[in-house]
Amino acid sequence: MQTTGRGRRNCEDRKRAMKEGKLSERRRASLNALLISFVIGSLSLLLFFSYSSSPFVFADELLAQEAEMEKRVTCGSAIKLTHTATKAKLHSHGIGYGSGSGQQSVTGFPESNDPGGYWQVFGTREEPCERGEDIADGRVIRLLHVQTRKWLHSHAAHRSPLTNNQEVSAHGDDENSDAGDEWKFEVADGNKGDKAGPVWKKDQKVRLQHRQTKAFLSCSNTKFQRPISGQNEVCGTSRSDANSVWKADQGVYFPKVEL
Repeated sequence: MQTTGRGRRNCEDRKRAMKEGKLSERRRASLNALLISFVIGSLSLLLFFSYSSSPFVFADELLAQEAEMEKRVTCGSAIKLTHTATKAKLHSHGIGYGSGSGQQSVTGFPESNDPGGYWQVFGTREEPCERGEDIADGRVIRLLHVQTRKWLHSHAAHRSPLTNNQEVSAHGDDENSDAGDEWKFEVADGNKGDKAGPVWKKDQKVRLQHRQTKAFLSCSNTKFQRPISGQNEVCGTSRSDANSVWKADQGVYFPKVEL
């Protein structure tokens, strides 16, 4: 009987030892897993800080790039052009000139809340551009009046009605455009600091030179009477001066999407 009781105790001791051994193995496995996680995390942090002196550099760079893209006037953007000297907006409407070509008139509108002041940026027929593409200094573009679907146009054959300069009109439609609709974009403020060359940016001083006639898009202080009372005359002039400086401000700007 004593032998049987002793054997029973030995059996229980062995079971208890086995259970404690299994628990110890589980604890060791858990500790090992925690240690591995700690080492991996430490290495990741070490690599991150060795690559950059600040953990916020990546986010700052991305935000800076996004802000830079939002400033750019790109192909497809619908913009308002403000004449820097008079503060008038480049404008058109369904009213033709009473003289000259009789084409749709283009004026400088004094108010900013003007639906007739939006112009969409396009490339030429020979050199189209994709939506979001930068407009480099010296590029030839076309501007489509959003409300009436006519192109900003000029020609040497007709004079402007108030100052006898070159007439600027709106002409054609989405499907009909000619060389008289083409304008060369120029940066006017001498900002040539971009590595890839200067590109058109919001609030930047710019000029538009008519490709065919070399006249600059200008706005005079002379104003029309009825039926477009108070609106400034827009015309083409040979002078590259303060009256030919514009800037893009309000509008819908399309950034380039990289696929």
